[in-house]
This record gives sequence, structure tokens and C-alpha cells, in this order.
Amino acid sequence: MKVNATVWYLVLSQAFLNVAAAAAVMVTPNHQSILRDQPILQVSTKTHDRQLIYDKLQQSYQRLFGLNSNHHAVLHLSNSDSINNERSCLENSNIKYYLKNVQLVNQDFEASECRTNLNNQYQSILQPTFNVHQFVHFSSTDQIMNQLQSNLIVEFAHHDKLQQFKFFQFQDLNYDLQCLVDYNQLMQVKLRENLLEANLEIVIEVADTCGFQKINDSFDGIVLESLKINIPINGTFYCHNGRSSTCTRVNANYKNSRFKLIS
Repeated sequence: MKVNATVWYLVLSQAFLNVAAAAAVMVTPNHQSILRDQPILQVSTKTHDRQLIYDKLQQSYQRLFGLNSNHHAVLHLSNSDSINNERSCLENSNIKYYLKNVQLVNQDFEASECRTNLNNQYQSILQPTFNVHQFVHFSSTDQIMNQLQSNLIVEFAHHDKLQQFKFFQFQDLNYDLQCLVDYNQLMQVKLRENLLEANLEIVIEVADTCGFQKINDSFDGIVLESLKINIPINGTFYCHNGRSSTCTRVNANYKNSRFKLIS
């Protein structure tokens, strides 16, 4: 589901305001530094599928050295592409994720179809798609991302300034919201979420047998990358009236509407 980064107007519930106020105290505009000596997650062939290691090395190789003439950056193992070298490359490489800092952010998700009303005698009724928050947050099959999120929640629970945050508080989502769509109007339900954004540093320790030095002899065996993970605290649905990046005349639906007589 596409994230809409535009800041929309929103009348927040009091509970949402309370969480935001608390976060404003605990998470400064310059981020809350939580540098750790120990990684949040360490990935190796001893703990994860070797294909995960290979894919990450391949991505790093491609990012560092670019594409070849065939538009593919093939991971070059040292000496020859022998099975022994590939095994040594994968088994002696590690990927470590370190927590750097966190900050409070908001994100909008579409929470219903885009709807218009072609009946000038009635208002069309639009409501949030049932259990849409489950689709947004609980449909990922990315093993590493899911594991990182779980480990971060455990880490936050032991941090003095973050332990009061309770995540995935969706039991009171206002699914009873009704957006009334006037004649020829565009409307879509949005889910505005309050999230804690964790900024991670990824340290990839590349084994010599992976052959990175054959492309660049000054390569020191370390690749640094960054990653952001957003963990939801809570949210609320609201009615967005008018055109947006996910709601236009082209994709607006008017069929099978529920109507309310205009008062």
C-alpha cells in the first residue's frame, strides 16, 4: 500500500495528542541518540538462510561498483568462481544492524477506495476498509525487517526514555467513521499514524574471498549502509476531501454506493 508523504490536515483525538505530546518531550528534533555497542540484529549463515547473505552482498557489490555492460553486477569471487570460495565468502561475511537514533513521525495510508458521487439527491457514505491496518502492518513476508522490528520493540522496552511507548495500539481505531460524499465530490478515507522511526546503521563485514578487492584494491572489507524502520504507536481515520495522489477522477468508483438523503 502506497504511503502518502504529504502532510494532511487532521483533527486528532485527545489520546493521539497525549502520545504526541509525550513523544515531543522524549524525542527531540535532533533525534534521540541511542547508540549501542551491541547490534540489534546480526545476520550470518549460522543464523539465517545463506541466500539472504548472498543477496545483501550482491546489492552492496552493485551499489559500490555499478552495473556492467550487461546491466548486471555479478558478485566476483576471488581467484575463481569455485564452490569453496563461494562458501568461504558467505560463511565469513556478517551483517550487523545498529540502532543510531529515533524520532517521532507521522504517515498517511489510504484506508479505503477512492469514491465519487454521481447522485445529486443523496450523499454517498464511505467508511474505512475493514481491517485495513492489518494489511498495512501485518502482511510483510520480509524476514529481516520483521525480525528487526521485533528486536527494536524489545530494545525500546528497556530504554528509560522510550519504555512508556506502547506499539500497535489499534484496538480503538475509529472504524465507525462515515465520510459523506457530496455530488461530484472526490473522497477517500486516510489512516494517519503516529510512529516511532528508528534510524539504523548497517555494517556489512565482507570476507576477502568475496573478491571485492579485485575491483578496488583499497576496499577495507566494510560496507556501511543506513535503514529506517517505522513502528506504529497508534492512529486514526479521517476523511480526505478532494483529489490526491491516490484519488483522482480516473480511479474514482461510484458503483455500489450507500446513500444518505441530503438534509
